[in-house]
Amino acid sequence: MRSISKSYYDVVLVAIYLFLFFLTFNQGFFKQSFLKYIDEITLVLSVGVIVLTVVKEMYAGVVSKVFFFLAMYVGYQYINYLNSPFELSLKFVLIQSFINIKIFVVSLAFVILIRKINISNKCYFFYYLLVFLFLLGLLLNVVLGDGWNEILGYKVEYRYGFLRPAGWFSDVGQNAYFFVLFFSTLFLLHFKKQLVHVKGVIKKFYIFFVIDFLLAFFLTVRKGLLFMIPLFYSGIKEARLESRVLFVMLTVLFIAVFIKLISDTQMYSDSFENISNFFHDEHGYVRGLVFFYGMSLFVEFFPFGVGAGTYGTVISQYNTLAVYEYVGMPESIYIHDGVFKDNTAIYDSGLASIMAENGFIGVVILCVFVFYFFRLNKRYLDGYNYTIFSLITWFTILLSVTDPVFQNGMYTVFYAMNLLMLYGRNNMIKMGCQWVKVKNCSG
Repeated sequence: MRSISKSYYDVVLVAIYLFLFFLTFNQGFFKQSFLKYIDEITLVLSVGVIVLTVVKEMYAGVVSKVFFFLAMYVGYQYINYLNSPFELSLKFVLIQSFINIKIFVVSLAFVILIRKINISNKCYFFYYLLVFLFLLGLLLNVVLGDGWNEILGYKVEYRYGFLRPAGWFSDVGQNAYFFVLFFSTLFLLHFKKQLVHVKGVIKKFYIFFVIDFLLAFFLTVRKGLLFMIPLFYSGIKEARLESRVLFVMLTVLFIAVFIKLISDTQMYSDSFENISNFFHDEHGYVRGLVFFYGMSLFVEFFPFGVGAGTYGTVISQYNTLAVYEYVGMPESIYIHDGVFKDNTAIYDSGLASIMAENGFIGVVILCVFVFYFFRLNKRYLDGYNYTIFSLITWFTILLSVTDPVFQNGMYTVFYAMNLLMLYGRNNMIKMGCQWVKVKNCSG
């Protein structure tokens, strides 16, 4: 009877998560004010799941390292608060410390739950429902053009000759990130066989590269191409020595031809200029300024940082704005007509924010926590699915240089839902059109 009750409890929790995920997913389309608190509710629920799990492990006389270093990271925030040269609120420091790693906290809680129960067909239905809604939004954008943008109240803007699509989320970035995470997971799972052939790995790399590049124009967001970096590394890792040399040579040639073809386009010149703006402050490119000043703060306030909730964060408007003034960031970047810009500019680099706020010590602790987050998933996922997990996670880490994906509720939903799919297909291989359960599946 106890096991049935426990299973029921886990199923209910997963159902709550799916409901919250659905509401978060639809924030862009349904703009009711109550939805803005869904992120916070999901995060609080996730912290609760983790705390209960830690208490159970402590009662059993053992605590997993992933939880130990998560607790160390949270405890460090008090030391960080005491050593900050700025006047801070401990409450906002603690709140921001969890928001800074929202994607890992929510995903860790979700992994705890979905490992305990069977992934039912309803979960798959929910996953594919999100895919359907995303595709529906893009289809309506294609059919209605900028009329769809106007219906959603999203600005009509063009880049590289393409309308920046509102899609389902009323945000071009969210549309692009959804595509990369979901398409990469489904694309790679589609090729899951009992044996992995090097030719297949290389073929997938080039196919995905072409598709991702073409969609970068349609979705008008280039950063999805960052996925090619971990995918390339995966190909190198899988290949034998002689195949690695050939793969590297072909990839270098492929990229050289690719760059030559786009070298006269605005996309190339914009990208080159934006990258260079990350290394100095003699410009007005906000993302570059946030990153540059973040690295400067990381070095200057070594090893503790300036304290959570002070730089590159929405909460800094309640905690302190002194850090922006200290680095000389133009007030127009984060204040407009006396109002803090809570949805633009100031949150443009999650990595810079975390490094500036937490300092060297905090970043080291966080890296160890993320390392054990990888180890936890490696322990429970089969070899092939763990490779996909690594790809989407490293893509997320790379993307955090230019976006606040660690702190973003919608991106967290995208990421966690793909973890659901990976665990649902764990130790299964595709034979024809059927998924078959096997033991010790390595992919």
